[in-house]
Amino acid sequence: MTASPCLRDGKHVATLPAGDATPDDLVTLMVGRKVDMSYHRGERPEPGECLLDVEAISATNGIRGVTLKVHAGEIVGLSGLVGSGRTEVARAIFGADKLTGGRVRFDGQTLRGSPNHARQLGLGLIPESRKQQGLALLRTVCDNLLLAGLGRLFPSRLYRPAIGHAEGRRRINQLRIATPGPRTPAQSLSGGNQQKIVIGKWLVAGTRLFIFDEPTRGIDVGAKEEIFRLIDELVRQGCAVLMISSELGEVVRVCDRAYVMKDRKLAGELPRDQLSEANLLRLAMQHG
Repeated sequence: MTASPCLRDGKHVATLPAGDATPDDLVTLMVGRKVDMSYHRGERPEPGECLLDVEAISATNGIRGVTLKVHAGEIVGLSGLVGSGRTEVARAIFGADKLTGGRVRFDGQTLRGSPNHARQLGLGLIPESRKQQGLALLRTVCDNLLLAGLGRLFPSRLYRPAIGHAEGRRRINQLRIATPGPRTPAQSLSGGNQQKIVIGKWLVAGTRLFIFDEPTRGIDVGAKEEIFRLIDELVRQGCAVLMISSELGEVVRVCDRAYVMKDRKLAGELPRDQLSEANLLRLAMQHG
């Protein structure tokens, strides 16, 4: 009978007969603890006020006439096939790409079309490419955690190392970032822990709406579970989440409702009771 060896941290931890090795068994051996691979969406309070109101925006990146809303206390999916314009919508909302039409309002205020203004109002973008766009890899874990919130932590513009160090350690503990210390370079951490750093820097900034672009790409199953639980905790605290994912199962399990993009335009919206992989695909591939 064929055997399935299992490694963890470069060491052999077990060998199981292939016929007896279930996915759950293999994941438990690889991660070192039991992991629930199917995120269970718990009950959430009713959504609150509309935080993000996107009205018929078009942008230099090619999106056309996109309208959507995100309320406090809800996770809204943004789905579609690769190249459909999902990331482009996120960049336009955040001000990374210039609008050519329409309007973005956050908590009643119109965004001026710059990432700095979006950050000041309370928006944060966790990009798909965290290494190229989300982190300063050669800087320390603590430096990265403080990056987006320096103005909030130090309104006098005078950096105080003791305050910065304490805040960094607090976020490391809160997010359970596995690092030898706050002064460890961010590039030396695993993908899951790097993702936690990117999320952490927006927590330090006082973010109220988080735009996640492929939040679980390139991280292991144990880290995925932690990321989803963190997202769930954010919305329970009254924040809002717009989540882009190529994993249709993630959108169905995690989101309260979802928009679907096709050809850089909005193809439709699915409420929670109609949210299924089949319906997401139908909208993403529909003709006309």
